[in-house]
Amino acid sequence: MQNVCIRLLPLRNVGRALNSHASSSKSSAVDLTKPQVVVCSNGVVACWHPKIEFAYENSRPIEESDLRFAKKKEAAVFNDAVLGDYERSRMRQGPTNAELTEIFYTSKNEWFTRTREDRLYDVAAPLPKRKK
Repeated sequence: MQNVCIRLLPLRNVGRALNSHASSSKSSAVDLTKPQVVVCSNGVVACWHPKIEFAYENSRPIEESDLRFAKKKEAAVFNDAVLGDYERSRMRQGPTNAELTEIFYTSKNEWFTRTREDRLYDVAAPLPKRKK
């Protein structure tokens, strides 16, 4: 099965390749209804994940009594209107320094203001206007 994988072969075609390989060599039968993992000769690992069909008849509806949070949501202090107002006011302020470090993968010091530079700009002479 190591010869099956071809470089840049799309994964949707791996099933076809596995099937053709299984038909050419009678010794190993490949079941395409189960997930398959193939290790190529160049070290690339290709995985075949067939879509698992689930019949609608086998599913059950979610009952209101089974939901634990149904009553808690009605009695919650923060209802949707309060949470919406909070989110809107928070978005005007922008993300916190901790959130910025998570977003941009930097240290926390990148997002603090540099008060020394601010003071220097305050006491320095104004920048000259350039002639056009």
